[in-house]
This record gives sequence, C-alpha cells and structure tokens, in this order.
Amino acid sequence: MVGDFHHTILQGLRSIRDGDFSMRVNIMDFMGIEKEIAQTFNEVSSMHQLLAFEIERVGVVVGQEGTLDERLSIPNALGSWSECVENLNNFISNIVRPTTEVVRVIEGLAEGDLSQKIHLESHHGATLHGEFFRTAEVVNNFVDQLNTLASEVTRVASEIGSEGKFGGQMDVKGVRGTWKRMTDNVNAMSTHLTHKFRTIAEVTTAVVNGDLSEKVTLNVKGETLELKNTINAMMDQLKSFGSEVTRLSHEMGIEGKLGRQIEVKGVSGTWKDVTDNVNKMAANLTGQLRAITEVATAVSKGDFTRSIVVEASSEVGTLRNTINKMITNLKESAQSMTVAKEAARSASRIKSQFMANMSHEIRTPMHGIIGMTELTMDTELMPEQREYLELVLSSANGLLTIINDILDFSKIEVGQLRLESKEFNLRAAIYDTLKTLALPAHQKQLELICDIHPDVPNKLVGDPNRLRQVLANLIGNAIKFTHVGEVALSVEMENLLETTCTLHFSVRDTGIGIPKDKLSVIFEAFSQVDGSITRKYGGTGLGLTLSTRLVDLMQGQFSAESVPDQGSTFHFTACFSLTKPVPLGAPLSAAHFSPSLETIPMVPTSLVNLPVLAVDDNASNRKALDTMLSSLKMQVSTAENGETAMDMLRAAVDNRTPYQLILLDEKMPVLDGFKVAELIKQEPHLSQGARVVVMASAEQLFDSPQNEKCASLGISACITKPVSHIELIHALQQR
Repeated sequence: MVGDFHHTILQGLRSIRDGDFSMRVNIMDFMGIEKEIAQTFNEVSSMHQLLAFEIERVGVVVGQEGTLDERLSIPNALGSWSECVENLNNFISNIVRPTTEVVRVIEGLAEGDLSQKIHLESHHGATLHGEFFRTAEVVNNFVDQLNTLASEVTRVASEIGSEGKFGGQMDVKGVRGTWKRMTDNVNAMSTHLTHKFRTIAEVTTAVVNGDLSEKVTLNVKGETLELKNTINAMMDQLKSFGSEVTRLSHEMGIEGKLGRQIEVKGVSGTWKDVTDNVNKMAANLTGQLRAITEVATAVSKGDFTRSIVVEASSEVGTLRNTINKMITNLKESAQSMTVAKEAARSASRIKSQFMANMSHEIRTPMHGIIGMTELTMDTELMPEQREYLELVLSSANGLLTIINDILDFSKIEVGQLRLESKEFNLRAAIYDTLKTLALPAHQKQLELICDIHPDVPNKLVGDPNRLRQVLANLIGNAIKFTHVGEVALSVEMENLLETTCTLHFSVRDTGIGIPKDKLSVIFEAFSQVDGSITRKYGGTGLGLTLSTRLVDLMQGQFSAESVPDQGSTFHFTACFSLTKPVPLGAPLSAAHFSPSLETIPMVPTSLVNLPVLAVDDNASNRKALDTMLSSLKMQVSTAENGETAMDMLRAAVDNRTPYQLILLDEKMPVLDGFKVAELIKQEPHLSQGARVVVMASAEQLFDSPQNEKCASLGISACITKPVSHIELIHALQQR
C-alpha cells in the first residue's frame, strides 16, 4: 500500500517536472497522512495549471490581440503564488507602458499638440532604463525639435507675413539632416524675400519722391520675375506718361500749339483711361478754342450764319453760350429758320437722289474709264505709256471693286440684296473664276489648284454670280497673302436631298496665316488682322464680311482655321437646287453631271479608257488631275518629275501599252515640260501619235515665242492652269 502511494506521488511529480499539470491523485485510494499529501499534491498541480493557463491567456490577449490593459488573475493565490502573479503583471505593465506612451505622444502630434512627452518614471516611481529610456529620450527630443521648429517658423512667418518685419531668421539649436535643411531653406527664403521687398520698397519710395529713373534689378524667377517686370514696366510707363504730359502741357499751355496728343505705348487699364482722358481733354480744348476762333473770325467778316457747336461746360460753356447768343441776336429769326428748313429738305432730297442713282452714276464712269483704258492699251504705245495705263487700269479696277463692295454691303445692311435663282454650270462658273485669278497667282510663282469631287453635280439652280464673288474674294485673298507655295480650291458634296444639295467649298493656302485670337476679327466690317495688313496689302476689310453675308443668304455656314506662318483654310457651305429631283437613296443621274447646254462639248467616246500620263511636280496638282481625268473615264498615271515621266513612257512602250495623251506641267525642276516634250520628239517611238499638252501659266500662254516653241516641239495644245475638263476636251478635239 505504501509502495503504491510513493509510486503515485513520484509519477505526479515527474509530470509536473515535465510541464504536464493535468495529472491528479485519487485521494479516495489513501488514508490519513497519505490522503492529505495526495490532496496537497492535487492543489499544487491545479495552481500550476491555472498559472500556466493565465500566462498563456494574457500572452494572447496582450501580445496578439493588442489589449494592453489585460493582466493575470488567480483568485485566492497566497504567498509566493500571489507575489508571482503580481511580479508577472508588473512585468507586463513595464513592457507595455513605453508603447502606450509613444502612442499617446504621437496622437498628440497628429492633433497638433506638441506639449506631450514620454514620462521617464514608471507608475510606481521607478525610472526607465536601457532601451526604454533611450527610446523615451529620442521621442522626447523629437517632440522638442518639432516644437522649436514650429515655434520658430510661426514667429518668422508672423513677423514677415503679418507684422511686416523683414530680416527675421529661425534659430533652432542642434538640428541635423532634413530639419537642418528645412531651417536653412526657411532662412534663405526669409533672406530672399527681405532683399526683394526692400528693393521694391526703395523703387516705389523713389516714385513717391518723384524719381522715375529707378528700376528693380533683382535676379529672380517665376512670379517674382513677373512682379519685377510689371513694376519696371510701370516705371517706364510712368516715366513716359510724365514726360508726355509735361510736353503736352508746355506745348498747349505755354507755346499755344493746339491739337497735340500724348503718346504712351503699351498702356492699359487705368493708365490707358488716364491717357485717353488727357488726350480727350486736349482734343476738347483744341476743338473748343478752334471753334470759338473760327466763329469769331467769321463774325468779324460779317458772316452771321456760324455758331459754336462744341460740347463744353463751366466757364468755357458760358463763353460758348454768350458768343452763340450774340450771333443769334444778330440773325434775322424768320430768314434763318426758312433757310435752315429749306437746307434740311434739300439735303434730304439730295441724299435720297444720291442713294438712288449711286450705282449707275459711280459705276458707269468707272466702266468707261476701264473700257477706254483697255482699248488704248490695244494700240501702239511706248513702254512708259503702257506702264502708266496699266497703273490706271489697276487703280480703276481696284476702285470699282471697292465701290461694288460698299454698295453691296449697304444693300445687305438694309435687306435689299436678293439672290438670283437660275440654272448654271457649276464647273464652268468655278473655272471661269479661277482663270481670272490665274495670272496674279502665276506672277507670284504660286500653284493654283482646283479639285472638284466627281460626285458634285454640274447643273444646279442658284446665283452663280454671287458664288463667283465669294470664291473670287477668298481665292484672291489667299493669293494676296501667300508668297510661296500653293492656293487650292476643293469642292465636295456635303448633303444631298431630293431637290437640293449642299456643297462644301474650302480654299487652302500656304500663306502668312492668321493668329487664333484674330480669326473672329477678320469677319467684321472694315476690319483686318492689324493696321499694317491694310498698309502692306491694301483692301477695305469688307471682302470677308460680304462673303459671310452672301453665304448666309445661300443658307450656308462660314468658318476658318489658320496657323501663323503656315497658312489658312477658309470653309463655307452653300445650298443649291437640283435641276431634276433625285429619289432619296438613289445616285445622281448622268443628267445632273452632263455638261451644260451647248456651251460645253460632250466627252467623246474615244477618250474612254484612254491611257493618260499626267506629269506635275506638285502633289496637290497631281491629285486634282487624277480626280478630273478619272471622272472622264480615262486610265490615269501620274509622275512627279520629267525623269520619272520618261522612264514611264519607255516602260509603257516596252509593255506595248503606250500613252495616248501626255499632260506636262510647264514649270518643273531639272526637266520642265518643254524639255520633256523635246526629249519625246527626239524619241518618236515613245509617243506613237500621242497628243502632248502643256499646262502653262496664264502669262506664258499668250506669249508668241512660246507658241512657236510649242509648234516646233510637236505640242498639240497649251492650256492655262488650273486645267478644267472643258478646256482639256476642247484641246483634244482640235486637230
């Protein structure tokens, strides 16, 4: 029995030694002292098991779940058991407290409270040591530096920004790294601001003292540079303004020179208002004094029909009224009223008669001048005389254009301009317009290009004259403002309905272009991009305004796009009636595209599938020729220069598909049109009876030596660029 007891207790102690606190001794198996020992063993084992459970539980709650205020709890623990629990709880508190303190301080920083610090003593009075102490010192030093930095930044900002005290500097001891750089940057900013504002203050003080010679000479960037430039510009304007006001005052007040004005360039806002007001004052004084002088002079000569009509007030107004009253008293009232009424009636009648007869009375003499000048130029003239007459003709045509524009504009303004509605040939109208502009374009070495899409109908109902007027204005402007490159007209179908169609016209150039902020200005009456345009290129500024109004009457829209120094493109749409209705969804019939009544020959069947070679160094011209010739059902090939054309001619002969029509641009680099024609004549097998047509500029087409040259080179015809299908068919029919 005793042996069993000892064996059981030994087994239980070994379990406790091995960390197993679950074993219990059955006390019912023993008696007396053995039973009490077994009971005590069970209680010790339970206490160990409870302590181990509490340690594990608190470890999970504090270490993993983050509940830092959780502690061990063993009820009824006595003696060392109680001390062990208390020591473990104190250990946990000491471990957790630095983390809690750091969190508390950081939360304070996040809320802008820089007074929080980590307490260096524990809750029971013990001082922190080791890593805990070093961590607390680092955090507290960090808070102190932030507090000092914030205080210094606030002080410097308040002194400079609120109190206006410049020169302040941050003083933060012991900072390093980023904090040192931030301190240095703030101090540098303060130094720079102090220098800049003190310099600006010196200049403005000089202005207050009447010294306008000072300037801000700071080396600055960004908005401070803008401020510097603004102040210096203000100084220049003030200096110029002061000088001009002094000059005006001296000339008008001392020297008695009336009509003077101050000129201060680049002013705006209040300075512009002041300048305008001074000039207005000078102009008013000049007008008032000159009016008084003129009337006084007239009265002194016995002319009592004059009176002073200038606006004036105060003493000048009193003087004006006194003089006018004096004149009025000298007049005979009845006679004066009768004369005034009759003059008014006469003026009204003359105005009405003038407006009624203006068109005939102004245009007829101009047509006579132009006609007689042209007839005179057809006679034998000396070179100098011809030059004079050419100037007269050019001036007369220019004046007639201005008169027509002004009259048309007047009619539009009062709603008296009406569009005609008649059948016309669209392509003929377009090419007629282009032919009138070909000469000035070619004189400037410009390519004049026309590209009419094949689906654009030919026979339309509308006002061809007004359409030509709009096209002539846009293309004429493009030629005027283009010095190098090309001017191209494109016509496409915008919209097709049963009885009407809307066409899209665009005129593109490679000229001087228009700034984006000026695009809207050019459509206003009598307006151009700036005054220098009028002086350099001429014009009334009415052309685009008239074109816009005419496009409105044609139920279209006008727009423009431009890039300075690259060119402009003007777009407009126009609505026309069709000569025959078109069912919706159906293509246009041949009747809509056929050449118009008797004036344009039909396309011969012999031209269908005719192999054609078009040679032109301008890509836009080649595209337009390809479109036009393809619409005539020809087999089109293009070449960009004479060398390529000769190679293509030889290849076509080798392939037994020789070209039957060869179109040559007269002006091409290296090998021009005439040179290519000469090479073709030297190799007659290349042409094999093909017709060679040269596309020449307007001034060369009627040059007799050139015509003789064409005949000698076997050239069938010379036609003016841009080439129309009508001219081409005529040229091919001539034998």
